[in-house]
Amino acid sequence: MRPAALALLALGLCLQAQTKLYFRTQATAPSGLGKTTASNSTGYGCAPTAGYDQEIAAVTTAAGSASVGTVTTPTSTAPPCQIAHNALSNFYSWYSPPLSSGLTISGDVDSNVTCSESNAALNAGIRISVFRWDASTGGNRELLIAMDTTECAGSRIAIAAAAPSPVAFGAGDRLFFVVEVINVGGSWGGNSSRTVTFSCGAAAGSSGDSFVNFADTLSFSSDTNNAPARGAQ
Repeated sequence: MRPAALALLALGLCLQAQTKLYFRTQATAPSGLGKTTASNSTGYGCAPTAGYDQEIAAVTTAAGSASVGTVTTPTSTAPPCQIAHNALSNFYSWYSPPLSSGLTISGDVDSNVTCSESNAALNAGIRISVFRWDASTGGNRELLIAMDTTECAGSRIAIAAAAPSPVAFGAGDRLFFVVEVINVGGSWGGNSSRTVTFSCGAAAGSSGDSFVNFADTLSFSSDTNNAPARGAQ
């Protein structure tokens, strides 16, 4: 086989060994977690410290068709704080379907995020943290990787590939994503009126298409209920 053909074959194998997961809206919430909210969580950073609801949304291997913006109005307290809506009373968490087989995720991870801020003085960016959700306990605090963007400017921001801390996943475990507002580009400018918008659900390759891309090949089973009886955490 000629060198050029070998190179194309190698490129094809590399592309096949990638799994892209797109952020979607609550309308595509995983049914397998048993409920759409996990109540009485505790806010942090530029979010209120009173109880609030976690709204569960999905990441899927299929892109959406229309961009949906989730608007957060941070307070003056320094971030990070979780992406929110409904006047900071409801916060989003994103889950994948259950993995169909166990594996250790150790390959590079990169991302593309669409975000904007209402005033450049807010100095807001986005952090995406990826965790393991344990099917046996409902726990989701084993960190795989955290990735920060530059300041939000209304367009897609590419986050360069980085190697995660290898984490072993079992069959039925899920990937769990937390999207946070962070402070970048200058002093924090939150004042309860300036907003930051995280957009997702758009067609692949367009503005509003936010995703995380894994070098490892991930396979998923149908989204049947594999959550513990106490529900998603």
